[in-house]
Amino acid sequence: MLRTDASVEAIEITAAIEMSLEVEVLKAGGLLPTILRRASVDR
Repeated sequence: MLRTDASVEAIEITAAIEMSLEVEVLKAGGLLPTILRRASVDR
């Protein structure tokens, strides 16, 4: 975590992945790569 005073603190988090779309987005590296990949396939 980057704080407003520019210090950095490591934190551990847990996220729930409940839908196949969420898995696809994570595997693709994020939302933008997912959108771009889908757009290129649709052409």
